[in-house]
Amino acid sequence: MAFIEPSGIGVDGIGHEQTERDRPGFGEEHFRGRRIDAIQLSSFTMLGGCIPMIIFTSQALVATDWSKVGYGGWLALLYSSVISMGVAYYFWYRGLRVLGPTRTAVYSNLQPIIALLVAWAILGENPTLFQGVGAATIIAGVFLTRA
Repeated sequence: MAFIEPSGIGVDGIGHEQTERDRPGFGEEHFRGRRIDAIQLSSFTMLGGCIPMIIFTSQALVATDWSKVGYGGWLALLYSSVISMGVAYYFWYRGLRVLGPTRTAVYSNLQPIIALLVAWAILGENPTLFQGVGAATIIAGVFLTRA
C-alpha cells in the first residue's frame, strides 16, 4: 500500500519512495481499452491540429504559386516540419522514458537559452544583459532541481 505525500511522491509501507515513473504501465496511454504508443498519440494530436489549419488556410494555399518556391524554401519546409519535429519528439520521449516526466520537464526550460545561443551564432544577434541574467537564472534553477 502506498501513501501519497504532498510532494507527489508516494511512500510504500516500508518507507521506500515511489515516483510516478515507477508505477506499472508508466508511459502507456489507453483509448477504448487499447494501448496507444506515445508517438502514435503525438501523431494523432498533430493531425488534429493540421486539419483545421488546412481548412482555415485553404484560400492562401490555393492562391500561392508553388512553382516560385525555390529549392531552399522546400528544404526549409522539410527541416522545420519533418526533421526538427521528428528529432525533437525523439529526444523528448527518450527523456521521458529514461529520466521520467519531472526531470524531463526541468530540461525543457533550457529552450530559451538554446534559442539565444543559436540567434547569437547564426543570426549575429547580440545578447542583452537581461537575457544573460535570465539564462543564469534558468541554469541555476536546473541545478537546484538536480540537487
